Amino acid sequence: MKAAFLQWIRQRIQGRKVLTEIERARMLIAAIDRGGIPLNPARVNAIARDLGL
Repeated sequence: MKAAFLQWIRQRIQGRKVLTEIERARMLIAAIDRGGIPLNPARVNAIARDLGL
């Protein structure tokens, strides 16, 4: 059971695509435009820092 769970986690992590700073910023702006509020200001600051702001 535990081995199957760990294998499932590894498959999920390996399938992820690394997002660029621009893609992360666009996703954040799209969420805000849909009416969502960024829940974590540290995440917003990290994106801004990565963009050089």
